[in-house]
Amino acid sequence: MKALKLTTILLFVASLSFAQTATISYSQKVGGEGNDYFYKSCIAHNQLWSVGHTESDDILVGDTKISIAKAWLYGCRMNGDSILSKVVDGSSNDYARDVIEGGVNNVIVVGNTHSGDGDFTSANHYGSSDAFLTVIDTLGNFMYTEKYGGTGYDIIHRIIRTSSGNFLMVGQTTSNDGSLPDNGGTDTDGWIYLLDETLDSVYSMKVGFLREQAFYDAIATDDGGYIITGTLEPTKGSDEARFWVVKFNSLGEYQWEIMAGGSAYDRPSGLFECSDGNYMVYGGANSDDGSIHDHIGGADGFVVKFTPEGDTLWSKSLGWSDTGETISDIFEYNGKYYAAMLSSQSVEIDNYGNGDIVLVEFDQENQNYVNHFGGEGYDPASESGEICIQHIEGSEFFVSSSTLSETQDLSGSFGSADAWLFKIDITTDNELFNMKHNMEVYPNPATDRLHIDLNQYETLPLNYSIFDIRGRVVQQGVLTQTTNNININALESGVYQLKTDNPYLSTVSFMK
Repeated sequence: MKALKLTTILLFVASLSFAQTATISYSQKVGGEGNDYFYKSCIAHNQLWSVGHTESDDILVGDTKISIAKAWLYGCRMNGDSILSKVVDGSSNDYARDVIEGGVNNVIVVGNTHSGDGDFTSANHYGSSDAFLTVIDTLGNFMYTEKYGGTGYDIIHRIIRTSSGNFLMVGQTTSNDGSLPDNGGTDTDGWIYLLDETLDSVYSMKVGFLREQAFYDAIATDDGGYIITGTLEPTKGSDEARFWVVKFNSLGEYQWEIMAGGSAYDRPSGLFECSDGNYMVYGGANSDDGSIHDHIGGADGFVVKFTPEGDTLWSKSLGWSDTGETISDIFEYNGKYYAAMLSSQSVEIDNYGNGDIVLVEFDQENQNYVNHFGGEGYDPASESGEICIQHIEGSEFFVSSSTLSETQDLSGSFGSADAWLFKIDITTDNELFNMKHNMEVYPNPATDRLHIDLNQYETLPLNYSIFDIRGRVVQQGVLTQTTNNININALESGVYQLKTDNPYLSTVSFMK
């Protein structure tokens, strides 16, 4: 009977299958006494830059500004150490929507402002809400600020650099004057604004029909053109909207478009260029008809993969039954696609709270849950659920978002809503399998001492436990070095398992 039990244990250990995982290696709240949000981030000059808005008076020491929304730039080193917290504002509400690397030691921030004074005093002023662009050096000095728009409501959501070195801004507008062409319409149109590499205007173009449009993201193509995505609503204030993807050439001339969605409200969040040369558009979908052929339940994350010529390759819904999900960002690592999703409470993933950031690995056929992050509240805390992921190096990624939580992955609070930065480390199947075999024990069988070799494992000290054949803990201790000798003289003869408190290290069987 003892021999049978030993065989069973050894077969169990040998047949373990390990799934991919993602763990938090760093987590930091950023903000003040009010509400603070991050929308987008980028890596520039070997530092992470995040933008959003803050309603906190105390976010800058000694700064006395009124408690309204202020456009906000935050910079930190790759280890998370803060280097800059900069407010760009006037006497009204102002929002930073995107940030990219500019020239030498500076970044470019875009968004929309209701102010005509303060930091916007020297810029043109057009109407109640103007788009703005400001260049800020890495020390926090303003280098250049300009506003764009008309007498209507104008927003820039995204700025990219084209393959020819120009800057492309996309957003939405209700204006027909100022720096916008007059097309006679009063509804919202998608807005494209091209600047040359010196930030001088090349052209400003509205794209729309007798309905509502808005552009949220753009991606440069190798031919000097660009692909843009946004929503297209049949009528103003409609409960119906489509994913809308449009390709323009380097002259701003229309080439092709894709529409996807059904009879409910379906909204894209962004675009992603795949390593195979194709593209993805992603966001959230409420429809269960039209081109949404695999609706899961509630609101789903939805992704469409397409070619550079605008041909759809496949589409897929991501999520769980009777819950609400939307994809906020997509990235690729080690040959796999990952979606960062805002997910409401779900039995399948056992949310920490009202909403969590959930990481899913997916392809055309499958979705695999990886991990979820957050606390007891809403994560992200912002209305549109912004999550932005930046690749650092290897398997490590920076995530910028916002939170209302104070438990689980988060602790403490500056105010009601806080901006949130955290790092995740992704371990794929093969990497995890190799790491699971990273610990060796010998001699086996052992007599009075057991040698444990962690093979240069660096996260020390490490707690260990030894379990007997019935699963009872019979010895515990701490491993303080990569090579250790522990005394097992008190153990009776038999078969045991050695396990550490780190999930990446295997559970190893040995005999006394």
